[in-house]
Amino acid sequence: MGRRKGMEWTPAILIVIASLVTALLLAAAGHAQEQSVSQQFKMYGWSPETTLDELIQQAGQPERLTANTKKLAAQVLDGRECLHPDFPDKQIANAEPGKVAMALSIPEELAAEVIRMHMRMIEATGSGSWPPGKRCHPQLYPHDNYHATQLYIEHPGFLNNSSINREVTDEEWQSVVVNAKVWPTVENPVTSVADCKRVFVYGGNRVTNFDRPEWAQRSNRTKGQPFTMFDMSTWLALESTRRVGCYFIEKFDGPNGRHNVHEKMIPIPGSTSGFAYFNNATCGDHVTSNIDSTLSYSLGRLTGLRTHEFGHNLNLQHEFRSPQSGHRSIMSYSQDNTPFQGYRLGTDPYCVNSPGNAVEDHSWNVLRRFFGGEAAPPINPIDPDPDPPTNPDNVVIRVELKDGTVYTRVKEFHITLPQR
Repeated sequence: MGRRKGMEWTPAILIVIASLVTALLLAAAGHAQEQSVSQQFKMYGWSPETTLDELIQQAGQPERLTANTKKLAAQVLDGRECLHPDFPDKQIANAEPGKVAMALSIPEELAAEVIRMHMRMIEATGSGSWPPGKRCHPQLYPHDNYHATQLYIEHPGFLNNSSINREVTDEEWQSVVVNAKVWPTVENPVTSVADCKRVFVYGGNRVTNFDRPEWAQRSNRTKGQPFTMFDMSTWLALESTRRVGCYFIEKFDGPNGRHNVHEKMIPIPGSTSGFAYFNNATCGDHVTSNIDSTLSYSLGRLTGLRTHEFGHNLNLQHEFRSPQSGHRSIMSYSQDNTPFQGYRLGTDPYCVNSPGNAVEDHSWNVLRRFFGGEAAPPINPIDPDPDPPTNPDNVVIRVELKDGTVYTRVKEFHITLPQR
């Protein structure tokens, strides 16, 4: 191939071209280089005094951190799994995605999500959370003065992940559920793996004691079979939310339906594995909860992450106590989910990790202000010992064992009286 007339390919020109190519590749990759501490502090709302222009000017320069900055970075950034900001930043909320992407060294699509999260936090500050249930969804949730919200879960995304679309292992039943000592109820928890496989089963066209009522609409569940890992995670996350006062009603109306929370799995760049949006305290609001589709999950990790992101949908901020490892609440940057107890109370049995020293989840003060501090009643209260159907030709046989187990059977018994 001939060289263009008059063009000399000097080393200086080659260096310039190489630099331009590198810059173009970085731009095509969405500025996917590693973020500096200053950029992360800005993204998570810890340095509102630092401007986006200053970060753009500092790009590529060595970062000098003070001892205090390093200490704060260890608390705020190490082990962090959630992308949601800790505090709202007005400059980010009002900026264009392109500028935020350049300043924070993140893809422009992700920059748009970061902007929305900051905007949502500013809009939601002081506004509480989803209004009481019957004001919003009287046709779906019949209880006055309790809170409810409609949830759509994009099932294909979860079920395409082989670490999620599977059976719960015996080790997970034991470490996550049995050892928690609070499921399915605090009063009568499961005590063995066999208990879990007997209690957490699908009801087919009817509802078992702990089946979600909405699940009767699904056709891909086998009656009497234990919950899959995905559905057990769903049950634990939604039951945790119900116990703090907000009932999530699962709907199957598609991604563009009239629901309030849309949960989905998407690829999330960087080291975080989830993010979600605050609501604006109206019945018609629509927000998303996003889980990273590229990772592998255990029951404990998936349940903790989903419950955490649903917490943001309830307008909960992160927990800032240090060290967080001393007691990880649901809204900590990362959670300790073996066992998983949801939003812990300060009483037994919520002290399995520190016997005799139960520590209340640090979000409870806000949750009581939002929802009143009482659990939201289920849609259809379950009778744990239902009476058999009344029939004059039936005899009820009821056997109660020493351990409290009750067996009830109905035996048809015909009596023919002599004619007079």
